[in-house]
Amino acid sequence: MSSLGDWVVPPAVQPHAEDYDFNLEAALSSVVGVRSLIPSDAFTAETLGNERHGNGVLLSGGLVLTIGYLIVEAEIIWLSFPMGRRYRGTRWDMISKPVSHWSSRLPGWIFLSSKSGVQLTPRLTTVS
Repeated sequence: MSSLGDWVVPPAVQPHAEDYDFNLEAALSSVVGVRSLIPSDAFTAETLGNERHGNGVLLSGGLVLTIGYLIVEAEIIWLSFPMGRRYRGTRWDMISKPVSHWSSRLPGWIFLSSKSGVQLTPRLTTVS
């Protein structure tokens, strides 16, 4: 897996916890990186590419919510967590085949692979 490198948000534009009435650290730690690999003969490969990168939010039960185009027709999905941890994910299809242009506009759902052995507890579990 190629490295995306480490990046840091400049301090001048970083959010400050005192500006929010929710737990900012918990919310930010629930954001995960999503990287997917798509076969070259996939319906969406020509327009959306074979390698896609984005973000998702870790919810309860090891479920990650992202935008559909990142994972539609993906063969391999990697989830990157804080502190450099990476795990395989499994796409959960909520729509039936065939894939259409609407597929990439729907939410994307990813499960952490049960073989990863990871026991993650999301910090973002409710929205008020």
